[in-house]
Amino acid sequence: MVIREGSNVTLKCAATGSPTPTITWRREGGELIPLPNGAEAIAYNGSFLTIAKVNRLNMGAYLCIASNGIPPTVSKRVMLIVHFPPMIWIQNQLVGAALAQNISLECQSEAYPKSINYWMKNDTIIVPGERFVPETFESGYKITMRLTIYDVDIADFGAYRCVAKNSLGDTDGAIKLYHIPQTTTITTMAPTVSINTVPVYNVKYNKGKHHETDYEQRYSSNSNSNSNNPYNYNNNPQNSNSKSQRNKGKSLDQAPSTLNNVYMGATSSLWNSQDHHSPGTSRGRDHHQQQQHQQQQHQQHQQQQHLVPDHGATYRSDGKNTPLKHDAKSLTDEMDRMQDLKSSAAVHIHNILHSLLIVVYLGAWQA
Repeated sequence: MVIREGSNVTLKCAATGSPTPTITWRREGGELIPLPNGAEAIAYNGSFLTIAKVNRLNMGAYLCIASNGIPPTVSKRVMLIVHFPPMIWIQNQLVGAALAQNISLECQSEAYPKSINYWMKNDTIIVPGERFVPETFESGYKITMRLTIYDVDIADFGAYRCVAKNSLGDTDGAIKLYHIPQTTTITTMAPTVSINTVPVYNVKYNKGKHHETDYEQRYSSNSNSNSNNPYNYNNNPQNSNSKSQRNKGKSLDQAPSTLNNVYMGATSSLWNSQDHHSPGTSRGRDHHQQQQHQQQQHQQHQQQQHLVPDHGATYRSDGKNTPLKHDAKSLTDEMDRMQDLKSSAAVHIHNILHSLLIVVYLGAWQA
């Protein structure tokens, strides 16, 4: 039996026998049967089964079963076919894709009789090809329409329509394909500052006055410092500020004769990881090598003048390592002693010259 969706239908079934058989209606798949009062039931007893406002869910096979208690039981199958125009459901009406990506668009269609299905873009039917592949998957009166687009191009973005059409009507649904731009993630590293430090000793000499050696110890909390270098200092990790500490060293009793200030040790080198003069760059390595060369020349000059002191002991100006008393009086006495030595040497030279003159005079007189 064929009927249009929304109409009323009555199914009839009659049976004869002795005793008189009873008629029971059931659906072949076990679905519920819509009753005249609007309720639903698994079975309905009666020769006439009336269904009001039939819809597509009522379509299917119905069984009329006759039984009078004497085997066998007999049954008759009645097929109810409901015609209705196409309807379309779209789950995702906005679909995004990146360039060169493969993407699929889908529509769900229902129609009976079976519908004709196709895709359109810009009022033009899409013809199957290498890049555009339409497919349909049927399940009863339900159809899944799928359009796969391979290697999406910029011209492929826009509105698409899936169309379903049969003898009772047609309908369509719209899907918009939009462009998802590819994003580039840039990760920036925070600048770091590295400090390599050693103590810097300042030895100051003043004639006739007491003098001391002091040095300034500079250090930073940078975790990149080399822990194997005994002259690298790290402060408390809880305090990130750089610090400077000045400590006093040992005093020297006598100054060198040629210098007023002697610097020993090495100075700190400070660079930033983003600086063009950092040791990791070409210019930074040249600058660092130049500083090392200047320091080596300075140390060689000190060694030649016997002026490279060990901060663990004091030195004399004559190059001997004999420890001296650390007071101003001993410095004055030493300077007086040197002055006496100079005076004695001058007198000795004068006497030698005087003796030579006498010898020359006597020689001339004898001649």
